[in-house]
Amino acid sequence: MGSPATRELSRVGAGSIALIDDDLVDMSNVGRMEGVGTRDVGRSKAEAVAVALSDQERASILPVPANVQAPIAVEAIRRCDMVISAVDREAARKDIGLLAALYHKPVFELTAGAIGASTGLARAGFELRSLIPGVSCGGCIGWDEEQIQREERGEAEADRVGSLRHLNLLAVAHAIDNLLALLSGYKPVPARLVYDALQHRLIAVPVSRRPGCPVCGPDGLAGLGDLAIFGG
Repeated sequence: MGSPATRELSRVGAGSIALIDDDLVDMSNVGRMEGVGTRDVGRSKAEAVAVALSDQERASILPVPANVQAPIAVEAIRRCDMVISAVDREAARKDIGLLAALYHKPVFELTAGAIGASTGLARAGFELRSLIPGVSCGGCIGWDEEQIQREERGEAEADRVGSLRHLNLLAVAHAIDNLLALLSGYKPVPARLVYDALQHRLIAVPVSRRPGCPVCGPDGLAGLGDLAIFGG
C-alpha cells in the first residue's frame, strides 16, 4: 500500500515524502506496486518506488531503505508532518505507532488483505486507524500482541491469501480522505474504520480513551520525543 499512498499524497499536494522500507522487491510485488517491474526485483522497495514515481509526481520523494527503528528512519519520522503506516507485520505497525506518538505526529495505519477457507474467502477487507494526538491513539485501541508473538516465532498467519490490490487502493483512498478531513475540518475523523468486503459494509468502530493508557495517559510516552529515545 505504500506505493499508491505515495502517489496519492503527491497528488493532493504533499511537497516531500519519505519512503521508509528495508524490504526488497520480489516477483510477487510486480504489478502490485506503482511503477515497479521485473527489472527492480532484488532492489530496495523504497528506492524502486522513489525512482518510478519521481518521474511522474511533483513531490520530492526520499527513499529511506532502513528498518523503522534505524536512526535514519527515526529522524525521518521526527521531521515529518504526518505518517502513513502500510506494513504487513503487526510488530512494525506498533513500532511506527509508538514513534509517531513520541513526536506527536498523526499516523494513519492501514491493513488490508484476505483470509482463505475451503469454500472460498472467509474474510476480506481493510482496517484504517487514524491516530491523532490528543484525540485517539494506538495504545487505547490496542495492537495485536498475540500476532506479534506469532511473528517472533516465525509463524505465518494461517490461510492468509495475501494483499489484494483493489483493497489496498480502497484503504489508501479512505486514508487520504481522513487526512484531508483532518487538515480542513470539513468532517470528523473516525479513529477506526473497518471495511468488510464480503458484506460491502464500512463501519466506524467507536473507540474509548483509556485513562491509564501507556501511550496517551498521564504517565504515557506521547510527546516525549528524543527524551524517550536518548534519555535526558
